[in-house]
Amino acid sequence: MRWRATGWATLAVGAGVALACALWAFNRNGSFFGNDRWRAVWPLVEGALWAGVVIGWVAAMEGRASRWVRRAAIPGVVSYSVYLLHYPVVAAVRERGWGDSVGDALLLTFGVVVPVVAVLATLAYLVVERPFMEMRVRYLSGGATGEGSAST
Repeated sequence: MRWRATGWATLAVGAGVALACALWAFNRNGSFFGNDRWRAVWPLVEGALWAGVVIGWVAAMEGRASRWVRRAAIPGVVSYSVYLLHYPVVAAVRERGWGDSVGDALLLTFGVVVPVVAVLATLAYLVVERPFMEMRVRYLSGGATGEGSAST
């Protein structure tokens, strides 16, 4: 079945809204610090919702390689560093007892956590990740016997 771009965009937006609601409920029910049985299925639920967002977005944007779409992909460059660094920052904020109410949590998320993680992730990418990625072997450059090819 082939959907139009609006169908895929609706999937992406709908999954995004469902994801926001699910993350809010996750946070209100103890997040990673809780010890309830529902946490066993949480990775499956969150993964399925993110899959809906990504699949809908990619399908809706197919053939629309505009400047805006390319700029929207820039955070993907530091995404691994964000993945590694977001939890310690959130844990540090939580350890200080900040963000007990929904309003405080929202302000802390966008006023403290996101900017701090963005700066730290960018620095980690520039100082650690990118230099090591530049040192890796170029597997497909040269020939089978050329310099830079991997031996098996």
